Amino acid sequence: MPVENDKYQEVVIVVVACIILFWLITGGIIYFIIQYQRRKFRHLKEKADLQAAFEKDLLQSQIEIQEQAFNTISRELHDNIGQQLSLAKLNLNTLKAVSGQQDKNKIESSLELISNSIEQIRSISKTLLGEKISAIGVVEAIKNEAERLHKTGIFEVSFSSSLPAIPLPPQKEIILFRIVQEALNNTIKHAEATRVSLAIREETTYIKIFIQDNGKGFNLEEDNSSGIGLLNMRNRAQTIGAALNIDSTLHRGTTVEIIFQKLLNH
Repeated sequence: MPVENDKYQEVVIVVVACIILFWLITGGIIYFIIQYQRRKFRHLKEKADLQAAFEKDLLQSQIEIQEQAFNTISRELHDNIGQQLSLAKLNLNTLKAVSGQQDKNKIESSLELISNSIEQIRSISKTLLGEKISAIGVVEAIKNEAERLHKTGIFEVSFSSSLPAIPLPPQKEIILFRIVQEALNNTIKHAEATRVSLAIREETTYIKIFIQDNGKGFNLEEDNSSGIGLLNMRNRAQTIGAALNIDSTLHRGTTVEIIFQKLLNH
């Protein structure tokens, strides 16, 4: 009888040992899987962070290259084409003494066209030159852009702002202005609008900029006519930590809303 009890105890010990060993192995496998998943998740997160940082740096580089191109074009317009038109205007002024009325009318008409061209070139040059935008501030720059659009006679343009300046570093001011400029360009090219309104509003923790038109509108999901422009706007908004909302209804116009916190990280 004692022998049977000893054998029974040995079997029990073996069974218990096997159960413990099984759970240890199972626990080890589970622990290994958990650790593997954690390392995999950490690796994927690091990879995503690196990708996001790379895309942000790439976007920033693209914006800087665009700004350099804008600055170059602005100076070329001002220094070369503007000067040549000014010289042409000066030459025409010397011909005012001609006797024929028809020739006088042609000269006066040419002078007016050249004067308008010079004014438009100066205006465009200012909007392209990032240094000018930084110097006068983004609120004044947006106001000037609204006035320039109004002077074309194509649109009835209104502008309002509840604050005189937006507290942003110069580089972000330029990017914000480019977003507004791109929205207006889309309106000019695609909207077939007659009225455009720009408004800057200050709220408790946010600043909002609205660009609204009464144009034909478009389907955001189906209409790709403004695709590149909208993508540029979204990418630029992302670089300054702003939210970009676009609401458009066919035959009822489009509203672009730019929202960002008052205090952005410089």
